[in-house]
Amino acid sequence: TGCRIEESWEESSSGDRGVRFPATLVCKIRNCPTCSLKQQACGPLAQESILGRRLTATQLPGISDNRMNPDFCTIGIIVRPRGIKGELKVMPLTDFPERFISLREVFLEPPDEPIRKVIQNVWQHKNAFIVRFEGIDSISAAEPLVKKYIRIPVEKLRPLEKGQYYWHDLTGLDVIDDEYGALGKVERVFRAGESGNDVLVVIGDSVERLIPMIDDVVLDVDLERGTMRVRLPEEIYNA
Repeated sequence: TGCRIEESWEESSSGDRGVRFPATLVCKIRNCPTCSLKQQACGPLAQESILGRRLTATQLPGISDNRMNPDFCTIGIIVRPRGIKGELKVMPLTDFPERFISLREVFLEPPDEPIRKVIQNVWQHKNAFIVRFEGIDSISAAEPLVKKYIRIPVEKLRPLEKGQYYWHDLTGLDVIDDEYGALGKVERVFRAGESGNDVLVVIGDSVERLIPMIDDVVLDVDLERGTMRVRLPEEIYNA
């Protein structure tokens, strides 16, 4: 037996109705040596988060590159109107929330292709940001934008240090185990608790495996070749 992960859902802690995030991830194996999932809360998930040995890699729930334009990266989600002048409350979904203060334009998605919006004003309010777009000056104009993701072109992502990766750099990589051979491709990445490990969801031959992104398991990442070399404990391989 290996890790068995159960994922529950709840309304976001900010109190914004209709925005749902993974709430709790629980490892069913007592004192499991291969993960730190037990009884850890998982907060809002982001696309502009970093994957590194001591950093985080996350992804929006239910969103994958085949549904969203891969030339853009999500940094926030509009959760509700705020006030009567077209202002909108935005929850940041990024490891770099300070970027909102200097933003001048963003792109909204879905549906279809990203729609460009010019920011007229933005300021921080507690753990969120209040944004006002040009041409949006009433509640009726603001409401259709609720639940849309705020995105930026990938070329505007911040450069990373060696050994750090954005989550979208890893999706689609071929995962090869030193002993078991090809395991499949990285489908997505999620955070196992605010202080837990990053976990790779790898799918191959109709088998899904959850692989912790830790030094003992992930041995090498080669983005140019599109491969990731791992050494899985037996309990994860046979899970």
